[in-house]
Amino acid sequence: MDALCKILFMMKRFLFFFLLLSVLSGCQKSVVQEAPSGPVSFSVPSIPKEDMQVEFLPSSSTDVSEKGGETKSVEPSVSSTALSFEDIEKMAFEYEVQSGETLSEIASKYDVGVGLLQRLNHIENPHLLRVGKKLKVIQGPFRIVVHKKDKTLTLFLKDQYVKAYPVATGREDSTPEGDFKIMNKMIRPTWTDPYSRAQIKADDPRYPLGTRWMQFAPYGYGIHGTHDPSSIGEDASFGCIRMVTQDAEELYDRVSIGSQVLVVP
Repeated sequence: MDALCKILFMMKRFLFFFLLLSVLSGCQKSVVQEAPSGPVSFSVPSIPKEDMQVEFLPSSSTDVSEKGGETKSVEPSVSSTALSFEDIEKMAFEYEVQSGETLSEIASKYDVGVGLLQRLNHIENPHLLRVGKKLKVIQGPFRIVVHKKDKTLTLFLKDQYVKAYPVATGREDSTPEGDFKIMNKMIRPTWTDPYSRAQIKADDPRYPLGTRWMQFAPYGYGIHGTHDPSSIGEDASFGCIRMVTQDAEELYDRVSIGSQVLVVP
């Protein structure tokens, strides 16, 4: 009987330790499965000088494609009715040019692009601005939401829907996701081929940027036009967002340095 009791006691101890190990193992698995995921928040460096040359990374780069951190809401509940230029014009109020002010300074003050103020006021030369002139201005900022899956770029004036544009995004999911800001804006900047390192100017047939460039992320990612409109709607770039050239010019005129660019899957 003593031997039988010892055997039963040993079996109970073995069963207890087996159940304890199973519970601990299950807890470890739960912790791993609950790890957060989502787009990374990227730091934005200081605004480069306007004579900088635009450069892209090859799509194989992983510096800005890591995922993790918190996601932000894509867009608030807004009207689906597009805001036309005439609608924007109706929102304008009068501003009197002060001594020493430039159109660029006024545009920056109200968080809109210089091109929009030129169009609202039929100004051909933004450098010729008379003191005391009455201008039509609107209060910005404009902001951008890019949906990579749908290949769309949606423009808002604050929380009012303005327009949706078709775009092309990066091959191999190379367009970075996250919350960014327009870092610089340039017209026909020199482009550096990421493979050959050749400097390609705007009058070169190989030039890929259309007429406008708006950098929104580190490492040279931006929004720009294209001379290949057939690529719109495709995964076609090194990671930048391509637009039909006319659309890129319209967007360029409206957004300002600091305008939000939210890129989501």
